[in-house]
Amino acid sequence: MRQEDLLDLMDRQFERAGSRENRINSSFWEERGPWNRDMWRGVPKRTDHGVPFTIAPDNSWWAKALGISLVDFYHDPARHMEFQLRLNNYRWDHFHDNTPLKNELFIWFSVVTELSLFGAPLEFFPQREPWLKGESVLADKETLDRMEFPDFHRSGLMPRIHAFYEQMGELAQGKMEVMFPEWVRGPVCLAMHLRGMENLLMDMLLDPPFVHRLMRFITDARKEWMLQRAKFLKQPIGPAKLYNDEIDGNILSPALYEQFVLPYEQEIADFSGGVLYWHSCGNTTAFISDIAKLKGLQLFHVGPWTAFQAAAEGLPPNVALDIDLEPIHNVLEATSEEMASHLEEIKRACGDRPFFVRADAFQPYKELAWEREQIARWSEIARKTLQRW
Repeated sequence: MRQEDLLDLMDRQFERAGSRENRINSSFWEERGPWNRDMWRGVPKRTDHGVPFTIAPDNSWWAKALGISLVDFYHDPARHMEFQLRLNNYRWDHFHDNTPLKNELFIWFSVVTELSLFGAPLEFFPQREPWLKGESVLADKETLDRMEFPDFHRSGLMPRIHAFYEQMGELAQGKMEVMFPEWVRGPVCLAMHLRGMENLLMDMLLDPPFVHRLMRFITDARKEWMLQRAKFLKQPIGPAKLYNDEIDGNILSPALYEQFVLPYEQEIADFSGGVLYWHSCGNTTAFISDIAKLKGLQLFHVGPWTAFQAAAEGLPPNVALDIDLEPIHNVLEATSEEMASHLEEIKRACGDRPFFVRADAFQPYKELAWEREQIARWSEIARKTLQRW
């Protein structure tokens, strides 16, 4: 893409970022630092305008809507910028949610980013997110004895990250800030994919010392990487983000979480000065009482299979909730009455607690125009149900 076209896209976003609507959108959120990756989240606050909501389709949906190959998005810095800028303008035109427009650009290579740092082989696809290929890095437990901490400049995707950071900065010409990515995957997430989920679950029962040794290695590797990032950027280490889609009541018991996961999350919280965001798309209802113990927790993700009533009742009142909907049942195939009723139920459960509602994870399902119309209809109903402006 030509630099002139990127500058035109940036100018269009600047114009909208200065609008009254964007000022109102921004007023829904606390200033808690940048969001250094895709799928923007913020810590909501209650305002006279009501409760915020956001809309965030999966990148596979955006690739279809924007006509961009995800292989290009993950390999070409100009495409990485174009995708973000066109996505922001598309959402503004069609969905009218409360995601604020900011003069920021992220660098993010999906959920495999941290896994690549440990030597996991990757495969990229045009219309869906990248994933691992081949056998698990730690199919043989003895491999752990030979592993070293990732190199901040040379391991995995790090050379591409540094190249994107430099090249996107040049393309932006100082008009937008290019944000360097953070380490956001939690230790157990990485452990399950490096070792293999079934293997690690068996290890928890048959070889607990190995699991603790692996969790110790991953936790220390994260801490060292974040120290190197802070040194490189000359910035302090901020509160942690912990992404753990593998924490699910159908996979882990509360006892296993308390034994093998919580101590390392607490250590990361202590190291980072708290937890900005704790995330799992799985059913985490059974773990809420333990998650509530994490130091400085600010925002908790309530996935579609987690009981939002339990989260509202079980977490301290100052912890905000990111309540995500099931994309098909709650949005695409829901009637207007079902949409409004579900949002009212969420409002009643959360009461005065800060929260926001998020319609996300839409993947190509039916015809694009129909999907867009359904998402826009949900957006209109969410505004009428949650807000007053």
